[in-house]
Amino acid sequence: MKQKSQRVLDACVSTIQHLTNNPMTPAVPRVTALSAELTTTTTALQDYGEAQSTNRSGFRGAVKNRKQLRDVTLEAMRELNKIARALNKVAFPQAREFFRMPRSQSYANVSAGARSFATHAEAMEAAFLERGRPATFVADLRAQATALDAVRNAREGGRTGWVGATAGIDEATREGIAILRELDAIITPLIEDDAELLAKWKAAVHIEADPVSAEEEPPPGSGTVAAAGSPATAGEGGTVA
Repeated sequence: MKQKSQRVLDACVSTIQHLTNNPMTPAVPRVTALSAELTTTTTALQDYGEAQSTNRSGFRGAVKNRKQLRDVTLEAMRELNKIARALNKVAFPQAREFFRMPRSQSYANVSAGARSFATHAEAMEAAFLERGRPATFVADLRAQATALDAVRNAREGGRTGWVGATAGIDEATREGIAILRELDAIITPLIEDDAELLAKWKAAVHIEADPVSAEEEPPPGSGTVAAAGSPATAGEGGTVA
């Protein structure tokens, strides 16, 4: 979560607490409605923040895992490729073609290639077993291909979840700022004669200014470029007024 959004969340939480501890008497209908909206927006910010963190971690973990899985799968395929190239061409005329390494080592190609190797190896299993391959080598290769597909799906799921949560945070942040501004515009004139209460209110509704360069890394493929932080503008930094 960007520091701007975190600071807006902090202001939302402190404002809700202030309104709970210092209810308007008599009640102001619009303040009551905005308080309910602020609670909903605060919950949304917290939930989106958790989802963003979870999906970001899932994406990064999948990126690391799929590279490791691809390397392991390629190594298993290379072992079969070497054996196939050494087989007697008369006895196994198509072995070299069946076990040719894929030109592109993209994750999709490696997964598809591993499945093809497993299919062809199953028909020639005896020859590979005679040359030292473990009894489970065909099943192992298929399992590696399945795992590679699964981690690829996990990566995409993490990326899209990260992008979605980030968009949700941005929208909830804007909503939170708007609600805080309106609350401040209503409440300040009503309590300005009570210096202590006014000071407490201003402290609660205040949004701290972001430090320079506080922007968070955008999700991959989100189309968003992280911008260097800039001095806070009205309503987004030092005040909501």
